[in-house]
Amino acid sequence: MFIDFDGVLHPVENANLQGGHFCWLPILVKMLEHYDDVRVVVHSSWRYEYTDQELRELLGPLGGALIGSAPRMRREHAIESVLLANKTLLTSHLVLDDDAREFTSSKLNLVLCQPHLGLSDVKVQTAVESWLWRTKPHAQANSRTKLPRGFGETILYLDYDGVLHHENVLWHPSRGAYAGPPGFRLFEHAPLLEELLSPYPQMRIVLSTAWVRTYGCYGSAKRLPPGLRARVIGATFHSHMDRATFVAKPRGQQVIEDVLRRCPYAWMALDDVDEGWNSEMKANVVITDERLGISAPGTVQAIKPLLERIHAKNSGA
Repeated sequence: MFIDFDGVLHPVENANLQGGHFCWLPILVKMLEHYDDVRVVVHSSWRYEYTDQELRELLGPLGGALIGSAPRMRREHAIESVLLANKTLLTSHLVLDDDAREFTSSKLNLVLCQPHLGLSDVKVQTAVESWLWRTKPHAQANSRTKLPRGFGETILYLDYDGVLHHENVLWHPSRGAYAGPPGFRLFEHAPLLEELLSPYPQMRIVLSTAWVRTYGCYGSAKRLPPGLRARVIGATFHSHMDRATFVAKPRGQQVIEDVLRRCPYAWMALDDVDEGWNSEMKANVVITDERLGISAPGTVQAIKPLLERIHAKNSGA
């Protein structure tokens, strides 16, 4: 693991403030506590001012994992030289940095941090945890903890109303759920979604729809075409949750809490509710028209690049 300091282990604006250093180091220490074969190389500009021994002391509980610092050259070239020199010893690598300007190729497995958030960003934590899991298969085999389905995979968080059909869905004791406005049908856009996902068989679905609170995950998934139904691995709402507490949360918060639990390698969401999605999450979300769902003009054009980006990340392209 290649680590920058400023913008990763502490905010950039605190880099020169007494006591502001390494405030997010405990997050990384916690994530690495069960991965004692992970080694750390520092590529921060701090390596110009501190010896490896001093860097080891600065890293405190993570110091034992430090094997040295990268050569004094442009970060990308420095990291590539370390990888080349150790190619017979390394099985995988991850680069944590806050500045994309020093990385021009896509050869390095770069996780880019927000300078003011660093490792406190849940997206960064998810990316690191997924990498750790994906690169240590024997830990999977020996783990006594039952991991949630979708861990380390690619996930689509799927709403129903306003996405696969008109958002106005009514319910009748004998008819069950049905589309309210005339001229609309339930799940009329499901075949379109099935077509969009067909090139990506590895994509799993987690239901973020309110249908789950009425019909359960299994009952809600049954309404989907077989091709989509087979992808469903769970839902953001579970029976052991407090219903009132869950409903009180905005949709974005419901989804991100599930992301933190499942730790997918990459994820996206389709929803007609533009609520609770913070700026970091927005890049993963397509907000749909509440009447036309994913069939609305321009929506497919917004979904395709996101699917392609996730696929490229998953395949290491």
